Amino acid sequence: MNLQKIQIQREGHRRFIEKYLEKIEQSKENDSLTDFHAILKAIEAKVTILETLNEKILSQTEIDGLEEEIFQTDTYSAELDIQLCRLRLHYTKSLCIPPWSIRK
Repeated sequence: MNLQKIQIQREGHRRFIEKYLEKIEQSKENDSLTDFHAILKAIEAKVTILETLNEKILSQTEIDGLEEEIFQTDTYSAELDIQLCRLRLHYTKSLCIPPWSIRK
């Protein structure tokens, strides 16, 4: 598959994630655990797709752009992981379930 097409797909999935991270904050304010959980699951599904796209992009990236691609991808992924960790913690606290008993 064309590298540019994969990069565009990745950007589309990232935009979805950013939009739904905003929506999940709204659901926290509205105390809607059902919406919160559904949005969290949708975001987690997109993260899985992003991981696959990132691997494809890295395998097709020229040597001279590889370091920057790795840095940008890992930075985005790390920041997203932190946000998801906080969201999962909020969800488990809302359910009154010990966080260590919930798995991804």
